[in-house]
Amino acid sequence: MSQEKGVESLLEAFKTYSQQRLVIYGDGPLRAAVELASKQHHNIIYKGFQPKEVLASALASCQALIVPSICLEGMPMTLLEAYALGTPVLASNLGVLSEIVINGKTGLHVEANNPKDLGEKVKQFALLDKEEKQFMSDNCLKEYEEKYTLDKNVQQLIQVYKEIIASA
Repeated sequence: MSQEKGVESLLEAFKTYSQQRLVIYGDGPLRAAVELASKQHHNIIYKGFQPKEVLASALASCQALIVPSICLEGMPMTLLEAYALGTPVLASNLGVLSEIVINGKTGLHVEANNPKDLGEKVKQFALLDKEEKQFMSDNCLKEYEEKYTLDKNVQQLIQVYKEIIASA
């Protein structure tokens, strides 16, 4: 939980623009701010650092993962774990996040560092009916199977090696 991960925008969105339930896991420099927000706002719940099994269970049972980063990310494993579980993602429309999350298909894009937009997108997602959420969930699983499994990654790596050898 650090500034570049968009924690401050996330907290502001749920304090001011959304009354949906937000559950936060983890630790880091902004822990005190998250703890304070959870004490002051009934819709913000802080669970602290948890083992991987607890996180996987929470990710599988939540409606969506929120990735409000304000920095350019590499390849966030949490996002791929969400896809593997069929969990839609609300993510900043920055860098690789805007490429991996397909707006309206596997989740929603959020303007980075904009708590109001994040709050509005949370409301928009909450108002989707069961079929629309299932559509996104199914698409997450499909994207994961088509692009991000171990087999797919090994095949891509082998192809890169073949191309390098052929051009040498």
